[in-house]
Amino acid sequence: MINQTIIFSGFCLLLFIYLSLIVFFVIGFYLLKNFNPVINKSLNVFASIIIPARNESNNIRQCIESICNQNHSSESFEIIIVDDASIDDTKFQVESLIREYHNFNFKLISLPFNEHQGKKNAIEQGILASIGELIITLDADCLVGKQWLSHIVSYYREKQPKMIVLPVNIEANHSFFSNIQSLEFMGLIASSAGSLGCNLPLMCNGANLAYPREAFELSGSYSSNQKIASGDDMFLMFGIQKKFGKASVHFLKNLEVIARTQASPTLKSLINQRLRWTSKSKAYTNPWVIFVALIVFISNLVIILSWVFPFINLITLNEAIFLLSFKASFDFILLFTFARYYKQKKTLWFYLPGVFLIPVYTFLIAIFGNIIPSKWKGRRVSAL
Repeated sequence: MINQTIIFSGFCLLLFIYLSLIVFFVIGFYLLKNFNPVINKSLNVFASIIIPARNESNNIRQCIESICNQNHSSESFEIIIVDDASIDDTKFQVESLIREYHNFNFKLISLPFNEHQGKKNAIEQGILASIGELIITLDADCLVGKQWLSHIVSYYREKQPKMIVLPVNIEANHSFFSNIQSLEFMGLIASSAGSLGCNLPLMCNGANLAYPREAFELSGSYSSNQKIASGDDMFLMFGIQKKFGKASVHFLKNLEVIARTQASPTLKSLINQRLRWTSKSKAYTNPWVIFVALIVFISNLVIILSWVFPFINLITLNEAIFLLSFKASFDFILLFTFARYYKQKKTLWFYLPGVFLIPVYTFLIAIFGNIIPSKWKGRRVSAL
């Protein structure tokens, strides 16, 4: 029989590596300095805001209106909506908005349906049609505050990064389902911010992302991974990091630049989205990203096994409770650090049930996202 002490000690060692990673992220988040912009309208950088949209009739109006309400000169930016073969009235909604907000610089690009081309192609077409020095991508289901653009432009002008990673928040309502999604997503953004605080790019989200046109072009854009259905954000980050170095990718720590989006309405839509995100992971070659992904995967596996092993006498129930409590405590520290800064502490009330659900959910998504083909808005997303 395998010695219980050896198993428990091995689990503790694996979790210790994970906990060290969490501490690293927390320290990195505190190392990020809060950005306080000095607005100088005489030195504005022209920005091109690119919104790829497919079947976003229910969201596109609110998204564009939030951009048009910026406290930033409308002459200093353009809004490019790339209608990616929508089969609803997304295009009609955009055309109506263009007439309504006629004082703004709008461009509408309509793409034909292509099952093998998706968001990357839409963004590339938007960039080809743009004239801005600074490219900002925003998902069509996101809303931004009035100072969003002015803060991004000010940061770019002052720091001159090659990529600005910006926070995204899943807005939870009173439902348990939306709050669990918000917690999980909060952990991803917090890890990304903390890692960038230590100059180690880990993740970014194309729903709210900025980079100079030059960086996009010199990094090779998406030329080496065009066939991969997702990853418009991560692969571009890898390319920019390779071309310009780790320190060229920044996280903008400021409350005003957050983009807000809604939780997935159904479990099926959530799983499809996460499977699509995971499908690109086999193409990752960055050692740091692979290391973090493996540690997170293993830590979740340890927790799942620790629930089972007491029933077959491989560890004791007290040891299983210790392992779960230890991991949950450190995860909470990371989430609390992020939630306190971004004023999202109400979501933490749902943390306790999330302790049991999120490890199983993320573990299964990590496995099946690399095996099961999924669909996203009518397009097939195949595992590599």
